[in-house]
Amino acid sequence: MTRPTPRCLLLPTGDAPGSCRTHAALRKVVAISKPRIGHSASTATSESHHSMAQGQDEDAKPWPDQIRVPYLMVLNLALIGQGGRYWADPLWAKDLLLHRKYIPDLSLFCPVRNERPPADWVSIEGINIISAGPPGHRLYPAAPILAAKLWRAIGRAELVHIGLGGWPYPMGWLATPIARLRRRFLLTIIESSFWRVPADASLLKRTKAAVIERLNTVCVNLCDLSLFTTSEYRDSLATSPRGPTYITPATWVDASQLLSVAAARETWRQKSNRFLFAGRLTEQKGVTDLIQAVRSTGCQVDIIGNGELIELCQSAARELPEQIRLLPPVSYGDAFSALLDDYAALILPTRSDEQPRVMFDAFARAIPVIASSTPANAELIEQSRAGMTFKAADPADLARVMQNALANRAELEQLGLRGLDFAGARTHVAMHQHRAAIILEEMRKSRPQHAA
Repeated sequence: MTRPTPRCLLLPTGDAPGSCRTHAALRKVVAISKPRIGHSASTATSESHHSMAQGQDEDAKPWPDQIRVPYLMVLNLALIGQGGRYWADPLWAKDLLLHRKYIPDLSLFCPVRNERPPADWVSIEGINIISAGPPGHRLYPAAPILAAKLWRAIGRAELVHIGLGGWPYPMGWLATPIARLRRRFLLTIIESSFWRVPADASLLKRTKAAVIERLNTVCVNLCDLSLFTTSEYRDSLATSPRGPTYITPATWVDASQLLSVAAARETWRQKSNRFLFAGRLTEQKGVTDLIQAVRSTGCQVDIIGNGELIELCQSAARELPEQIRLLPPVSYGDAFSALLDDYAALILPTRSDEQPRVMFDAFARAIPVIASSTPANAELIEQSRAGMTFKAADPADLARVMQNALANRAELEQLGLRGLDFAGARTHVAMHQHRAAIILEEMRKSRPQHAA
């Protein structure tokens, strides 16, 4: 239920499908879940990730009870459509099509571009696509038309799943009051807060961010069920929620990408002492903090990504060729998983409050994480016990932690093995199963006649 960064690198970041850029009690899945308002999420053991890592097909495992009501997703994530067929970029398609495993009657209301799809885009079959028209500024004057379309689409649904992110405005803002007027079960999944800006941003940007934050808070509070990837998102957005709220971290790891313990130990015998940064090359991702930290140490780091600070990274790589390497982008998935194996740790110096899904990718390869102490990072490091934290936006503290890590390589290996154990029951499929079980259980509580 998450939105990937398109094609080039690497990491599914930013607004997520079914979230704010976008889910019977748990029987098969172990995953982090912290319900609020007196609700408890039950857990049970899953099969060992070691057997899955040796080739077991996750999709062949039993899924939770099906969500059999008409289910409508209202998202700003654009598809490409031609001649009655639709395509999505590969990672969004992978996530979107997983919804069909447990939602037989699924519709998606989203913008559609009428153009030839790129060669690697994936055809979307078995989902009813309702076009909101082309994306972009034309959605502003189209708001009354969109509202009318949403009124009809929501009238045919029992469950309405809104996203609260997207440009030029989230269509979830229109869908929320309509769903409430039409007495539909309303769900949102918050996986990012792209609208938030640094404290030193311009007055205009801070004002815009405050307006979006307020409108999104109103929508969250009107939902019958809200899922969040971090406690910080829940605490800041679900200020007076109508329904229960849960913490369900986002992960895109496939079972086939999980190392066995034996394979993990073998990779540690052959590993270099280099660190890896993989992500968007921006100030909010902590790129300048990382480069400053490397300058003050003898540490070595490889950087993979694209973004506004790529020239800064190129310059640093020329200046410090033994310490900093800028590598070509790598496709997210198996190629990126294999790349991780050579590194002693993944560096996450982010200044923003997003929950980096790449943390789970590192854990799946028994790689520990050195992360800034943002609420999302600190929460996962504390739960997994598979990494180290440093003060956010503090290059000196990052340098200290990097040096201490290399001085304790045996400890790094143990942290990595803990991460592997943590990631074993938290795959992409397991995330969907976990969220589906929560949705079904809460629908049964509120509308038992509709959720069978």
